[in-house]
Amino acid sequence: MRPATALLLATLASIPAYGRDLSAFGVLRVDLPQPPLEIAAPGRWSFDTSLGYQNTWSMSPNVRDYFERRPADRRLDNADIAVISSLPGEKFLADLELGVMDFSVRRQFDAHWSARGTVGVIGYTGGFLDSAIEGYHRALGFNEYLRNAVPRNEFTVLAGLKETNTLLRDPPSSGFLDPEIGVRYALHPRPEPWNVVLDGVLKIPVGGERAWLSNGGWDVGMQATLQGVSGAHSATASLSAAYSKGGGIVQTGGYRWSPGFLLGYAYNFDNRTSAFAQGYVYQYPLNGDDTAMDGLRKHKSQVTLGVRHRAGDSEFSFAIVEAFGAYNGMPDFGVQLSWTLR
Repeated sequence: MRPATALLLATLASIPAYGRDLSAFGVLRVDLPQPPLEIAAPGRWSFDTSLGYQNTWSMSPNVRDYFERRPADRRLDNADIAVISSLPGEKFLADLELGVMDFSVRRQFDAHWSARGTVGVIGYTGGFLDSAIEGYHRALGFNEYLRNAVPRNEFTVLAGLKETNTLLRDPPSSGFLDPEIGVRYALHPRPEPWNVVLDGVLKIPVGGERAWLSNGGWDVGMQATLQGVSGAHSATASLSAAYSKGGGIVQTGGYRWSPGFLLGYAYNFDNRTSAFAQGYVYQYPLNGDDTAMDGLRKHKSQVTLGVRHRAGDSEFSFAIVEAFGAYNGMPDFGVQLSWTLR
C-alpha cells in the first residue's frame, strides 16, 4: 500500500457517509450508517457517540397558499390553526427542532465480520435556529419558503392525512428511541484500492409503539457500499433499502420499502484532518394508501459538508446538512457532531 493511501485510511478510518435521518418524517425508522474505510483489527471494540440537531420548516401546498394570501406578520394563532385544519384535502405544517444522540458499540470478530448495537435518545423543541437559518438562506440566495409568516422558535405540528390526524402546539415527550442491532461483512479489511461492504440492521420495538419515540415496528435495513481510495482522495457509493413503518408526523397503514442512494467524497489534508462532502437521495416509506400528496411520496435529497480530525484513538467530526426536494426537504437544515473511540 502506498504511504499516502495508508495515511488516508488512518485518518478516515470511521467515516460515516451520513448521520441518522433527522427529519421528523423519518427519525423513527431503522438507521443505516455508512461503513468506515478500514475495519478494526479482529477482536477490537469501537465506541461511537454522535449528536444531530435539525430544524424542520415544511408545509403542504394548500397551507403555503394560505400563508401567501395572509399578511406575513409572524402570527400563528388559534384562528389560523382553525383555518388550516378546515382546508379541503390533505394538509400538514411542521415547524420544529429536534436533537438525537446515538451511542454505538461495535465488535470486530475477524477480518470480515463485525456486529454493532445502537441506542438513541431524542428530544423535541421549538428551538433557537430560525433567525440564523433565515439569515443563512438569504445570504446564499435560497428560498425561505415563507418562514417569516410565523413566529420564530415555536413548536407546531399539524397533519391531516389519510392515516394521520395530529395537532401539537407543544413539544412531545423526549425519551429513548428503539435499539438497533446490525451485522457487517467486508470483502477486504480496507480498499486496495476498492472494497465492497454489506450491512444488515434490525430495529427492535422495545415497549411497542410510543408516540414520537417508536413506530412500534420491527424495521429491517440492507445496504451495499462500494469504496475506493487513490492517494489523498477517497470515494464511496451506497445503495440501501429499509422496510419499515412510518411514525412521528406521518403514520402509514403498514410496512413500506424506502430506497436510498448515496455518493461521498473526502480529501485528506494530512494524517489527522480531512474534509468531506456527501449527497444522499432517498424516499420515505409512503404510498397512495398513506397520502395522496405526491410531494411526500417522491424522492428527497440532502447535501452534507464537514470536517474530521483524528487525535490518538479518538476521532471528531462536524458537519452541516442542507436538505432539498419535496416541500423544501425534510429536514431543512441540521448540524451533526460525532466522537469515535477505538
